[in-house]
Amino acid sequence: MHITSTQQVEVAPEVDMITTTVFNVETRGYNWIKNAYNKHLVETSEQITAGLAKRLVRFAQRQIEESGFSALVDDKIRWSVETTDAHLKPSDRIYHVTLHRPEGGELILNGIMTDHGHPFLHHGFSVEI
Repeated sequence: MHITSTQQVEVAPEVDMITTTVFNVETRGYNWIKNAYNKHLVETSEQITAGLAKRLVRFAQRQIEESGFSALVDDKIRWSVETTDAHLKPSDRIYHVTLHRPEGGELILNGIMTDHGHPFLHHGFSVEI
């Protein structure tokens, strides 16, 4: 296969390079009108499946490139996929994909929704430095 400099080849991230975390929201108490307070995220032993994690990262990568941030995507980055919806079944959860730069910055694609395991909608980017 001959590739010229004008052709683009999509390099899919390897599954073992994607870390996944499922968090559960734990409530420590209630006030006098039954509103919860002291909510904490607790990491569960559950993991996001490799296939779903890869689809979410590909979706995030495509959204990053379409939004003009393609210069951030190279072979030195790490990916992580998280959700805080452990109480829901995987098809109803909302996911967050983070691109970790070796320099320390992060670009997060927030609120990714799925339809039968395929991402289709997100709620924007967050940048952390």
